[in-house]
Amino acid sequence: MWNWSLITGRSKRALSLAELMVVISLTLILGLILVRIYSVAGFTFLTSNNRINAQQNARFGLNRMSALLKCAMPPNATTTAISASGGNSINFYVPKLALGLSGTDYRNLTAADFPNICIWQSGDVVTVSGIPSGANIQNGQVLCRGVQSLSFAVSGLNNVTITLTLKDERSGRGATNPLVFSTVVQIPYYYLTK
Repeated sequence: MWNWSLITGRSKRALSLAELMVVISLTLILGLILVRIYSVAGFTFLTSNNRINAQQNARFGLNRMSALLKCAMPPNATTTAISASGGNSINFYVPKLALGLSGTDYRNLTAADFPNICIWQSGDVVTVSGIPSGANIQNGQVLCRGVQSLSFAVSGLNNVTITLTLKDERSGRGATNPLVFSTVVQIPYYYLTK
């Protein structure tokens, strides 16, 4: 039989109390380092994911608002395409044809063929109203969520600047960092004042 103490220079007994405490301390320190690395990685992932979702939400909302505004057109020679703009809402005229409604003769449009559309902020959502039934967009449809503020500014003869500020809530830390998005929409059909 082998004599273990001759090979290792020690007897078969286990670790001493001091050696065991050193091993446990080192294991605990390494475990805490790994937990910290994991929590930082998780926080970074959640923050990045929240920002990506906010950017997608803003892009979707701005695209929907821009598509509606690009269809704005004055209903007659004495009226402008934008009927009212201020703060967090804008009212404008859109031909029914641009909303996907058929049965209108595009060569002989009357004022009745131009519903007055309103895009406005209510709480933390942006909605649209004034849409006739049967259109390709629904009346009261939410265009964007998580909105902190929305503003419209008419600049130049046919430009509308939309500024959208979204809440970027960081994962469970209570801190918010708003994200600001802005776009300029050019109304291609006519000048705002015909």
